[in-house]
Amino acid sequence: KKEGGTVVSDIFLNGKLVFLSDVNVVGTSYHRNREGIIDNHKILYSTDDKELLALLLKHQVTQILLMDKQDMYYSTDIENKDKLFYRLIKRENIPEFLVEIPSVESNVFHYRVKI
Repeated sequence: KKEGGTVVSDIFLNGKLVFLSDVNVVGTSYHRNREGIIDNHKILYSTDDKELLALLLKHQVTQILLMDKQDMYYSTDIENKDKLFYRLIKRENIPEFLVEIPSVESNVFHYRVKI
């Protein structure tokens, strides 16, 4: 099902999402939108759901899409347990305004923003 809207995902995946899925993204590594790039990172690393909600509203985000790649950027070591990316990948302590969209792929974590 095509969700549309604005997506937050891995900064290096966002350009491909724009090209293949005809969606908006908050930031990509291929342009000079410094604020979008920084906010994309702030969203995924957020430990404060109030700040997270403000950023999602600011950019009118409708989806968050992550892949558990087990790399340093999205390390699921316990010291990251309060960061949004960890919570989404581990499906723990998910903010009430994010609803998972089931995926057939076990390493894909797709959430709809319900605000």
